[in-house]
Amino acid sequence: MLSAPKYYLITTMLMLSVTSYSQDRAYAYGNAERARKSSHHTDKDLRSPKAHLGYIDVDHATLPEFMDNLEVGLTAVGNPNLKLVSYKIVIMPKLQDIRESEKIMGSKIPRTVFDKLHMADLKSGDVVSFEDIFIEQNDRAVRKMGNVQIKID
Repeated sequence: MLSAPKYYLITTMLMLSVTSYSQDRAYAYGNAERARKSSHHTDKDLRSPKAHLGYIDVDHATLPEFMDNLEVGLTAVGNPNLKLVSYKIVIMPKLQDIRESEKIMGSKIPRTVFDKLHMADLKSGDVVSFEDIFIEQNDRAVRKMGNVQIKID
């Protein structure tokens, strides 16, 4: 039998770990750190601003790479002072109906959008497009970026 102080200590630590785990899992599609480590380029390599999904700078990715970078979110790269304002996601699965999100504010993809679009069901050959991407520049000017399309390998 545990003494009262040990019991309270163990219970408190367990509650803190569960709380932090549930907060971290609000987005949790993949691993953002693994996405950063697998990146081939840094923001310094880019000359003009572009939008990317995480660290993916090509038009295709494996499903694990896609999910890891989905955890990072949509980013505006090429200038350190760019802020992603909004965008929408269009999923074009092979031999199925196209699925589309409402406008998403900010860079992170909310779990509700992930679930609503059935992104966990993506397969090889499916195409995910990020459209109507708007960024804010240092001078508070809002600029529309080109679409980002990624085909799942």
